[in-house]
Amino acid sequence: MTEFIRDNQAKLNEVPTAIFTVHMLNTGNDSANHDAQRAYTRPIRKMLHPVDEAFFAGNLDISQLSLPDRVLTKITVDDQDLKVGDLRDWEKIRAWAKEVSV
Repeated sequence: MTEFIRDNQAKLNEVPTAIFTVHMLNTGNDSANHDAQRAYTRPIRKMLHPVDEAFFAGNLDISQLSLPDRVLTKITVDDQDLKVGDLRDWEKIRAWAKEVSV
């Protein structure tokens, strides 16, 4: 994503651009989580001036991961309260997509 934005930065800055991230950590709705969420996109915001930005929880199916990734995920779950499963809020995603497409 970063490489694509870097390669197309001039064109993207000529049109309204919204960005979003999908992640399984920092899914809370408090200021600490919001700060952590925005840290993910800080490098992008240095290249673009998004009209909006959203952060969505994703879907983590541990059974689909390789053995090393399952081990790493288990460590992360224990250390950071990582939630597993499908945490996508499709209503929230659709509402945001509709809002930024106007």
